[in-house]
Amino acid sequence: MINSRQELMEELDHREAAGDPLNVVLQEYIPGDVDTVWMCNGYFAPTPDRSVIFTGRKLRQLWATGIASLAVCQPNETVATHTRRLMEGVGYRGCVGIGYRYDRRDGLYKVLDVNPRVSGVFRLFVGTNDVDVVRACYLDLTGQQLPVTALQPGRKWLLEDHVFFADRTGLRSDSGRIADWIKSVRGVRELHWFAADDPVPMLMWLRVLFRWLARLALDAVKRMRRRPDKDVVRANQAFTESEAGLRQQLDQVRRSEAELRRLLDQTRSALDESEASLEAIHQTRAWRMITRWWSIKRRLTRH
Repeated sequence: MINSRQELMEELDHREAAGDPLNVVLQEYIPGDVDTVWMCNGYFAPTPDRSVIFTGRKLRQLWATGIASLAVCQPNETVATHTRRLMEGVGYRGCVGIGYRYDRRDGLYKVLDVNPRVSGVFRLFVGTNDVDVVRACYLDLTGQQLPVTALQPGRKWLLEDHVFFADRTGLRSDSGRIADWIKSVRGVRELHWFAADDPVPMLMWLRVLFRWLARLALDAVKRMRRRPDKDVVRANQAFTESEAGLRQQLDQVRRSEAELRRLLDQTRSALDESEASLEAIHQTRAWRMITRWWSIKRRLTRH
């Protein structure tokens, strides 16, 4: 988010110093919640009398930006006029979906995005005689008569994901928010996936949903298995600490035993050396003379 010209120049200098490309696109940030977002779906034919334009407003969306999850048809001549002037000015032909945001700062409608294709919420905009932009395009391209149609104010459209992602779309645990949410979905005329005459899209969506829920449940089980009970963790830690203490004591005993064995070996060696020395003394001439002298002295002492 760039808040000033100085910040912009500093960002460009940083990019240039880093060797990054300077081909940036600047967009104005327009503050506002989802209720300030208006949508316009239209089909523009070669002749203006075969073109149709519908307007509506977002009530909820799954994320901060992106497709609406709950919307309502409401007339907005300013949005319709802006769309008509833009598309006719560039000579566009075909289906288009344009998003606007009402800027409360200056009271103007600012373009958010222009999608030159069939919009994901095109079935919100079903006029009288069951005409939407796709049907209008088909009838025009096949040269058939296009019935007179008009916007149906108050018609609501719901994306089923809105229910399963309610925490992001306004549903909370407090009764006030739940009541507001229930009130907001009253009057829904059409769902995105479900249709009684064509249940296959709904079945495919449920298949994807169940897979997603199963994956979430499996991940939760894996996390629970990886996270043992606290008491078990404490017991394992105590056992590990006790085992470590016993191992230290055993190592001390082993070291003491080795020291005793070393002292015993030294004592044995000293005794062996003493015995060898005595034997050597016994075998010397001086020892024999001392022994003889001692024997003579004992005899004289007796007499």
